[in-house]
Amino acid sequence: MDVSQLRAIIALGELGSISRVAEALHLTPPAVFSQIRNLESEVGAKLYERVGNRLELTGHGKRLAERARDIVRAHDATLAELRELGVAAGALLRIGCGPHSSVHILPPLVERFLRLNPAVELRLATGGDDFLLHGVRTGLLDAILIHLPLDKVDLEEHPLFAYEMVFVLPAGRGGGRSPITPAQLAGMPYVRWRRPVLVDAVLEKLSCEAGFQPRTVIEHDNPAAVIEFVKRDLGFAILPYYTVARDHRARRVRIIRPRTRSSHLVGLAYRRTGYRPRILRDLIAVANEWREWWPLAPYVIPASGGKPAPHD
Repeated sequence: MDVSQLRAIIALGELGSISRVAEALHLTPPAVFSQIRNLESEVGAKLYERVGNRLELTGHGKRLAERARDIVRAHDATLAELRELGVAAGALLRIGCGPHSSVHILPPLVERFLRLNPAVELRLATGGDDFLLHGVRTGLLDAILIHLPLDKVDLEEHPLFAYEMVFVLPAGRGGGRSPITPAQLAGMPYVRWRRPVLVDAVLEKLSCEAGFQPRTVIEHDNPAAVIEFVKRDLGFAILPYYTVARDHRARRVRIIRPRTRSSHLVGLAYRRTGYRPRILRDLIAVANEWREWWPLAPYVIPASGGKPAPHD
């Protein structure tokens, strides 16, 4: 068995579909199927079975995937160490994040990082939480910028900052500064920021606490687009405050805080290994300085706590 086959069985256990594994590993479905079949021939046991619409690992498959993670981690750590020793000038760093972060957080982070590490080659990937978690756990990505906590035993987490979720309304809604009640929100169309898996759970929780089930009229995975729909009076949204702070200060939208403060962490996650490459250490060091390089830093608070940005 080789590392590519081991990555395939790990991915199948996480994604439950040959086609999704192929997409994640940048292979064709027949190539993935062949890798799994070769593993089954070598092991002498069936490694997966169909359960409903999903492929699930058998007992043998789960045991193999568990051991495979250790092997892949050791392989990637060793390769990273050897690359660092032999070709430091051509070091490669692969970073993943969500669509919004790729526009509003990653560019200034990358700018600061490359100014300090001009010889490094960066490869950036954007996707949903499932894509990012799979990428970093299987070694396709070195680090991801994501909502925390993840509570994955094979990943280390490095919190950076916390933001507040707020209700965002068109500027003319609500009658000036008068309070907006859950009943009023329940009667408004909802423009949903679609971000499976972690953010979706937060949005559902906020809606339940507000006492209503939103009537979704539009879904989009980029908060910038969601804000534009709200400004055109097509509905209200639930978004991180830092994404709407500038429009709020310019009075292009109105902000309502939930009854219970909703604070959420963002940070880096990377594989838990016995060796952390220098290039990853450098990324963490630059990320820690987010208050210096990030224009939206005034609208969030440090992960260690602090005073939230004023809203109304």
